[in-house]
Amino acid sequence: MPLDFSAAPQFDEIVISYLLIRADLSGWLTTRALAVHAARGTRVRILASAALVGAFDRRPYEALAAQFPNVTLQFYRHPPQRIDAFAIAPQRANHVKLFLGLSPQPGRSFALVGGRN
Repeated sequence: MPLDFSAAPQFDEIVISYLLIRADLSGWLTTRALAVHAARGTRVRILASAALVGAFDRRPYEALAAQFPNVTLQFYRHPPQRIDAFAIAPQRANHVKLFLGLSPQPGRSFALVGGRN
């Protein structure tokens, strides 16, 4: 089904910080919306946990970053401090969940804090 983003507000920047991004319906809709805004010139920054996001789930976001130079994608990995760091990596991940849109239009900026996990 085609999605209509013609009424979407203009953003200067969109920031997403998430524990776990997936290539599921939610991820597909997110990347579609981010692509529309990136094509308009919006700076997009995405941060997710390296320990929890597999290669399959990275692909849509990596493709987005490859297509648009104003999209920054970073997978956070906590520096190992113990020999058993591989076993505790999921607990030492970026748990900050934020979806932020900064708009030059009054009343159009937003911040969503929290998430589905």
